[in-house]
Amino acid sequence: MFFAIWTIVHGVILLIIDVTFFALSITENHDFVDLSFLTATLHLIAGILMLVSIKKSKPRLHMASIVLSSIYPFAEYVFLHMPVMQVIFIIIGCRYYSTVLK
Repeated sequence: MFFAIWTIVHGVILLIIDVTFFALSITENHDFVDLSFLTATLHLIAGILMLVSIKKSKPRLHMASIVLSSIYPFAEYVFLHMPVMQVIFIIIGCRYYSTVLK
């Protein structure tokens, strides 16, 4: 449950940052902002799917949400804590899948 909430909160924060950067044109490279917006949106969607998969006990949806939530932390190293935390959460999420959902 914590992993799902963590992912949703990070998705919302990253979307706000991306929209702010794009609106204020702080960065010159708009391709990076578009990629960042896309991956942040996927991160938010993954968190919502993860929350649904835990509530409804859907194992395949849970694994799909873990994979989707891994795109942002490993694609963009803006925040260095995210890849480290993602590896920990992948291990916890897979254990949850194998013990509770399966």
